Amino acid sequence: MVRLCSGETDVSLRKKDSYFRCLLGCMSSLHAQLIYADICSITKVMATHIANIYLKNKHIAREYNLEI
Repeated sequence: MVRLCSGETDVSLRKKDSYFRCLLGCMSSLHAQLIYADICSITKVMATHIANIYLKNKHIAREYNLEI
């Protein structure tokens, strides 16, 4: 797997965020968080925090028929 760490490749935060949203959409949240934490060299706690923000926003977007 190509690591998406900023220091190793030229992958923007936007691309990493997009990748994480894709992971959350196609597998369990916990599994997605562990993969994201690994590829971005961040802690599991931080990945969980990011996932919670995304999933909360996704719920709000669905409520108001918004695209995120």
